[in-house]
Amino acid sequence: MKNIFLYFFPETPCVTKDTQAATYKRFGLDRVLNGTDATCRDIKGGPGGRDGVLVCATSKRVSMDSRNTACAYDPQRQTWICCGNYYLGYWNDAKPTPDSLAREEQVAHYGKVLGDGNEWCLAAAISHNGAEQLPRMAAWGPDGKWVKKVIPEYASLSAKAKRVAEDVYAHGEITLDEDEALNFAVECLALNYHVGKFEVSALGVFAPFETMASWVIFCFVDYPEYVKWKVSLGNAETPADTAGDNTLDGSAG
Repeated sequence: MKNIFLYFFPETPCVTKDTQAATYKRFGLDRVLNGTDATCRDIKGGPGGRDGVLVCATSKRVSMDSRNTACAYDPQRQTWICCGNYYLGYWNDAKPTPDSLAREEQVAHYGKVLGDGNEWCLAAAISHNGAEQLPRMAAWGPDGKWVKKVIPEYASLSAKAKRVAEDVYAHGEITLDEDEALNFAVECLALNYHVGKFEVSALGVFAPFETMASWVIFCFVDYPEYVKWKVSLGNAETPADTAGDNTLDGSAG
């Protein structure tokens, strides 16, 4: 199995368990590669003619044998993309797939074939009735009751999803400008996959972008189910009016 992304970090020593977090952060890949296992090799005369380290990082869903097989530098059989201070690569005959990029734990809801021709598991961050779907924790609330709240690392994404959902539900379309929409769609995919803008671009996931990026966002705010709900109830109360509360004991919090 070689359908795994490769990362080349110039002038960088081999990555270890003790140094990988700092290395990924240095190259702006901490969100993309967090929670991965890595195989690395020192490379002389790598992409751009530079020396450095070649890293093959995947979730535990991918075996070490697969990483070891993929982790090699063969420029005649690979495509390499300069991403600023590092390079992203893949084998020409084995582009990465959703299976090889999947995070160990996913928020599942919709299956959709995107621009690369593969089916992706698209997360719904919130349900159409307003219920949170992102990982939550129990917290002691200021009113003296246990409440469920989104864990801190997902708080910003949850807040953004709610703002976009309110807009989409009201207008039936995404009103973000193109760059905002594409960046948000990448964030949505990154919830379930080890991808960022360069990975998504290399795979052609958002082709055509008007359709594919929009689908990712619509699914993230559960808009398809919202439409079904509205059709079934006509002009009934909105999902926000019927959303359940977020307390553990079912009381208002």
